[in-house]
Amino acid sequence: MKYFETIYFIVDSETQASLYNPWKSSFERRGYIVEIINTENLAYRILQSMRIERLLQLYRWSRRDVLNSKIQSLLVKCFRPVRSIILRRINFMINVGVSDKNSLAFVFKGLDVKPSTLKTLKNQGVQLVTLNGDSYFNMQSSNQFIIDGAKFYDLVITWSDALDNELKSKLGLSNTKLLPFSCEEILDPVKPSWLNLDLSRSLVFVGVWDKEREKSIRNIRYKNIVVFGPYWERRGVSFPPNIKVFALRVTPSDMAYIYEHSAACLNLMRPQNEGSHNMKTFEIPAAKGVVILPCTEYHIKTFKKSESVYYYDQITDIEQIMSQILTIDPDRRRKSAESTSGWVLREHSYDARLENLLQYLKEC
Repeated sequence: MKYFETIYFIVDSETQASLYNPWKSSFERRGYIVEIINTENLAYRILQSMRIERLLQLYRWSRRDVLNSKIQSLLVKCFRPVRSIILRRINFMINVGVSDKNSLAFVFKGLDVKPSTLKTLKNQGVQLVTLNGDSYFNMQSSNQFIIDGAKFYDLVITWSDALDNELKSKLGLSNTKLLPFSCEEILDPVKPSWLNLDLSRSLVFVGVWDKEREKSIRNIRYKNIVVFGPYWERRGVSFPPNIKVFALRVTPSDMAYIYEHSAACLNLMRPQNEGSHNMKTFEIPAAKGVVILPCTEYHIKTFKKSESVYYYDQITDIEQIMSQILTIDPDRRRKSAESTSGWVLREHSYDARLENLLQYLKEC
């Protein structure tokens, strides 16, 4: 049974694709039409019409309430009148774009979505859902629109008990629903043409560079490490030269191949995920990868005694864990990973999450 005529995804930028594309595929498998409204693309079009498209980076900075440097803050302050114009136009375009009122608007974070726009859509009968993969209260990745708009949603998806409790206690929300992160099956992943390594004894990490991730990987003593992901060219000059780095954005197929054919895959979690889980918690096992996870209550409760899931308390534990993994017969490792993959894809797929989401909305 279909509950809506159209699903509108309102996304901040293409960088959220790994978050919203699996949801899009899951909706489409159920026969829904999904239309994407990318607010960064709208901002760029507006800047082009004003002949100042080179200021797109300023616009990106202006979305956050807290910036990393005084120079950024000063530039954003000067840019504020232009941002106000852009925001008015973006929100007008959202109202026009969500033309089918028997619809669902699924907002991914929503840096540019004014609370007044959410209120207007809700009054027109549009059901509203939001998913924020980061912390609502870290103002380097959030803003007041996100916080003030939370009360207008029919459903605020949370991915951890801690976040759920925080939203209820700080914002007084009663519209939250806990839906852990999930995964999708990547059929027949193919070895990337640019990958010239045998990964069978490698510890791999796939993810965007940041200073904390660089520091963590720098402190692993295991010698055979391979890193994949955007912006790793920014790593420090003292980064260990024995660590092979592919500083590029990998496709889902690339990632699935890397996970399946490596000795083990490292999951590093950001501070807001501590004690719980993240997207890689399920993505790596779903791709038949042996995974090394932070030792959290959620991870242990979820995976129990899976032989393809290992846990670390400190980053320095990983060398010993890798030694343990490599003593296990590769066929046994593969069979265990395949077994865990089958269970994860049954219990923690996007299709399973969508079924829960639609049931929640039906009850709203």
